Amino acid sequence: RNWQNKAVDTERVSTGIGLNLMSQLSMKSIAPLAERMRPNSISEILGQDHLLGPHCILRSLLESGESLPCIIFGGPSGTGKSSLARLIARSASFRFIVLHEKPPSLEVQEILDEAKQAMKSGRRTVLFVERLSAFSKFLQEQLLPAIKEGYLVFIGATTTKSPSTELISSLLHKCKIFTLKKLQYDDLCSIMQRAISDVERGVRVSVGDVPGLEVLA
Repeated sequence: RNWQNKAVDTERVSTGIGLNLMSQLSMKSIAPLAERMRPNSISEILGQDHLLGPHCILRSLLESGESLPCIIFGGPSGTGKSSLARLIARSASFRFIVLHEKPPSLEVQEILDEAKQAMKSGRRTVLFVERLSAFSKFLQEQLLPAIKEGYLVFIGATTTKSPSTELISSLLHKCKIFTLKKLQYDDLCSIMQRAISDVERGVRVSVGDVPGLEVLA
């Protein structure tokens, strides 16, 4: 169950569950730069104004106070699908579990059992599947009762141009599909500037120490 423990431990760093302050700071300091620089809020996500700008569809959905639906994020790699899923779960105070690779059915059932148990204390669970193409139709069917009962929210990510082709119809009908756009030049420059100038999470050098920043993008 290494994949599951890794997912839970990663979320504990961000929520502070079960870790004291020194442990959190230590783990953050040794994490890869990309992990340390994950957006801390939805407003920090760049390049997706068509979804997250004022009055846009996904932001309106998240701010409406309505029950969180199942979601599929399509789009190229590196556009923020994982970060967005994590932030959605955090903003709703849901548990967040990540599946990085195709798991056995038994381990998926363990996740569902834990999610059902967590619901007894009032916490729903977001299950995020990083590679929808690796999540079989059998495993998708396995999630349906938990989604119907309301203690599990499914979020999947894919780079295919037709996400609906990777879902069984009964799950597709429960999902809203959003497509993230490829990051543009200005977005990449902003991300690198943020990584360079962020004292706590970044590379700890000043922008002036890195000539030709724009060329790197």
